[in-house]
Amino acid sequence: MRWHVVRLLLLSVLLYAVRAALVEAVKHLYHATLNDLFAMPAMTILPAVLIIAGLFFGAYAIWVRLVEHRAVHELARRGAARGFAAGLAGGAGALTIVFAIIAAQGCAVWRGYAGFAGTASAAMLLLVGAGAEEVLFRGALYRNCEAWLGTAPALAISAALFAASHLGNTGVTPIAVVSLVLGGVVAGLIYALTRTLWVPIGAHFGWNFMQAGVLGIAVSGHALHGVMHFALSGPDWAAGGSFGAEGTLAAVITLTLIALVLGAHVVRHRRWVRLRWQWMAPLAPALAPGIMIA
Repeated sequence: MRWHVVRLLLLSVLLYAVRAALVEAVKHLYHATLNDLFAMPAMTILPAVLIIAGLFFGAYAIWVRLVEHRAVHELARRGAARGFAAGLAGGAGALTIVFAIIAAQGCAVWRGYAGFAGTASAAMLLLVGAGAEEVLFRGALYRNCEAWLGTAPALAISAALFAASHLGNTGVTPIAVVSLVLGGVVAGLIYALTRTLWVPIGAHFGWNFMQAGVLGIAVSGHALHGVMHFALSGPDWAAGGSFGAEGTLAAVITLTLIALVLGAHVVRHRRWVRLRWQWMAPLAPALAPGIMIA
């Protein structure tokens, strides 16, 4: 096995292990389950959230600088707020479309207004979670696989592993797995188009927060409390079961259409890297936003 492949595997394992260890440490520190953390006051969990974010993103930045010998362009501060905001709007908007389809089928039941208690905590935890997953699956896996194999294999590998990481969640169904794979493809295409992680982080967070923080429905099998309280009821293909909106055909159709549109833009802007086999290529630098790939 080539050394560069070994380095990618080491980076992926390192990031996954750091994320898992930090989550378990925080749960032990507060003597709480993951869902309990969402119900805690924001100021109570703020120190833990900052430590998690600092250590995880710090580990990635240190690796990039010491092993890849470059600046972390994909997390550059310049344009970060604008990219994150664009992704946030897109992710929240996409989930709103999914929910509208579910509601139009009569599968969304209004249970009342739940208030803003816990909203700040949910926002912080979901943001860190989205950021960690995007750094791991798009910053580490997709970016380097694209450099070695091309865009299509990189999308397939990173999306499949992203979906696999959720297989232990409550209520996973075949439709939910397809939806997760498509979500990984969409996030990968967003990165391929923008060459920054801030946009997919914003999209991932917007998608999740709209479910948990606003609508109060389950996110990938995690039942949380939002500003509103909707209950999804009906067949799993229409309501998602205990997995939530991501387990519906509405999510599959919406994400498929988004992926097709994004893919067309990636090709049109010449950022689709053709199929190739370059295992000896150095770890891929992140192209700055706006750079085209011939």
